[in-house]
Amino acid sequence: LSCQQKPRDQNVSIKEPIEWSRTWVPATDKHDLPRVLVIGDSHVERYYPLVAKQLEGTANCAKLTTSMSLGDPVLLEEIELILRQYDFSIISFNNGLHGKGYMEVQYGKYIPLVFDLFKKHSKAKVIWVNTTPVRKKENLTEFDDFTMRVRERNRLANEYVVAHGIPTLDLFSLGEQHVDYYTGDGVHFNPQAVAAEADRVTQKIREMLK
Repeated sequence: LSCQQKPRDQNVSIKEPIEWSRTWVPATDKHDLPRVLVIGDSHVERYYPLVAKQLEGTANCAKLTTSMSLGDPVLLEEIELILRQYDFSIISFNNGLHGKGYMEVQYGKYIPLVFDLFKKHSKAKVIWVNTTPVRKKENLTEFDDFTMRVRERNRLANEYVVAHGIPTLDLFSLGEQHVDYYTGDGVHFNPQAVAAEADRVTQKIREMLK
């Protein structure tokens, strides 16, 4: 039997070689603290434990980490599933390193859709976390060609969030200014850099909670 991609909402979900999604919602039986949701890719997967630890006693921190990209209707389905089940005070949203098969015009069309989804199902304050650059594996001092697309994705998102008064957390500059933050794959950060990301995310969440 052949396996074909199924169109969703008149769009085709463009598959990557491996797709993954991880949801973790702690303290679901407790309501004494605000609940925070961080959404993103493997960068978020790596800094989430540090953010959750730093927010202990201040907020209960959940995560939705996924390989789905803006442009893919499956991303909206994953987000909607968790928003229908839990109330959040803060949502930190990062997206842009996956979905190379989606051109920037497709990526851009989904930006208002995902923020409308946040408003539909939640009263949370939303933070846009911009996407980090990609460096060449064989020479980390140089940016990979995909970084040009990351810049455009960040520009499109920034255009929307500025117009709608949504705060931005800049992590792109971390990767732009610190070649020493990268592991050998040119995409992920080393532990020192992951800690720096976590500190920035935690600080912004604390500001928003106030």
